[in-house]
Amino acid sequence: MFSKEIYAIMTQRICDGLYPPGHRLPPVRQVAQEFGCNKLTVHKAYEQLKRDGLLYTIVGRGSFVSKELFLPQKTRGFFQSAYLHHSFFPYEPFSEILQGLFRQSRAFSLQQPPLPGDPALIDVLSRLYRLPSERLLIVSGAQQGLDITRTVLDIRAPSRILFEDPSYPGAAALFMPGSFVPMGASGPDPGLVKARAALQGVRLFYTIPAVHNPTGFSYSLEIKQKICRLASDLDFYLIEDDSLSEYFPSESPRFLDLLPQRTFFIKSLAKSTVSGIRLGMLVPPAPFFSSIITAKYLTDISTSGLLQHAMSRFFQEGFFAPFKEHILTIHSARKNTLLNEISSQTGLAVSGGDKGFWLWVKRIRESADAPYLWTEGRTFSPTPEYRSYFRLAYMDMDDQAFAEGLSLLQSDSQSLSR
Repeated sequence: MFSKEIYAIMTQRICDGLYPPGHRLPPVRQVAQEFGCNKLTVHKAYEQLKRDGLLYTIVGRGSFVSKELFLPQKTRGFFQSAYLHHSFFPYEPFSEILQGLFRQSRAFSLQQPPLPGDPALIDVLSRLYRLPSERLLIVSGAQQGLDITRTVLDIRAPSRILFEDPSYPGAAALFMPGSFVPMGASGPDPGLVKARAALQGVRLFYTIPAVHNPTGFSYSLEIKQKICRLASDLDFYLIEDDSLSEYFPSESPRFLDLLPQRTFFIKSLAKSTVSGIRLGMLVPPAPFFSSIITAKYLTDISTSGLLQHAMSRFFQEGFFAPFKEHILTIHSARKNTLLNEISSQTGLAVSGGDKGFWLWVKRIRESADAPYLWTEGRTFSPTPEYRSYFRLAYMDMDDQAFAEGLSLLQSDSQSLSR
């Protein structure tokens, strides 16, 4: 057996959760015996796994599956961040809102709101996003919502946590899933979800069904319905991470609508407004609300009252709708520019769907001189297939930075074409 074959088998075992993050891999001698080859062949396979970031070694202890598979890259600028640039946000009206709060309410604006959140903000968000106000909890961003959910569910075996492949690295770094199912153009194959869930006793399936990050796909209603039936039959919960649904709306019902008793709905306002607005929403199944509130209290007692009061007025006074239209106009122009650039080159191809403020791009040929202005595919997935992919996010930059990034992308594309 060749080292490439051993590499592929070991990688698949990592992706299937047989070797979860932090797991000690079998010694080289044992693997050589398993595959009937010499130790040098296995050593070469392990070295390739190490180069790809799938494992690390500790002298005297052995080789271990990396715990950092999904940690974000260090930002090098341009096309990496999926947030909206701060210059797009209507800061002047927002400044007036803040000043008005202090003029009208004085120090009350700084008062700690009730633990679930500011009632006015809960009311406006529940109406805007069609959420049950009695179960809506304001959190300090979606990441905190994920962390609270992880704490309450307390699922310790990585193999019992299922993720799409590829998936959002912030969630994967938090949950350290040991099982993955490929994301398709209409969602994951329900047959594969069933097989993974039944084989490994899956208790939680993390999903991004509306605007999938990084592929830009969205779940079809048929696949949502099938997954809901599986969740009920096989006794697992769903996390529905709502990504940018207000910008790319769908008439299809959400998991929260189809299976509220098994769905934890999470949404970030920082992703849909501006990164400094560290607010999010968490809607758990009704039986979990009390324990979610307790976990929230133990995490940080309360989320910024000033931000909650200000954002409540921001939505109530009608500033969000024109802001959204402004964002969509910029998005359309930039996306078309990038699509035209990529289509004119032979070294790159867009492979994802049409939703999101990013493109999921595949390299037809590798370039040793690539500047990596984007987020590499390995950040989103442990699967070798995605080493040739990257996410090109284009909304967290002003016009000058976009032009500079486009110029660098053109230079890299041209080098691939030669």
